[in-house]
Amino acid sequence: MHLGQRRRGSGSAAANPAGVPAGKWAQLEAVVGSDSRIKLIAKDFVEHFENRLSAMDGKAMIVVMSRRIAVALYREIVALRPEWHADDDEKGALKIVMTGSPKARSAQR
Repeated sequence: MHLGQRRRGSGSAAANPAGVPAGKWAQLEAVVGSDSRIKLIAKDFVEHFENRLSAMDGKAMIVVMSRRIAVALYREIVALRPEWHADDDEKGALKIVMTGSPKARSAQR
């Protein structure tokens, strides 16, 4: 099935790119992006990344399922390692890259 196609029998006209009906996608996003899970992932990421850096230089990339989760995870990582953040794009070690519309951006600042 092509990512843009609607699954047969989904019962929902609106579906995400994976073909999951919108209501189920929202439920899954709520579980995946719960505050307790975001805190755990941020803690695990920071610990793993710092351990890896002790052995070799490198970069990391985290992929999440929604803009809301991306912003929440960024904020949680910055709470653990404030020195990784900078308002200046040329500074700081942590960046967030996402697609979106101008309307969506104001809610994520």
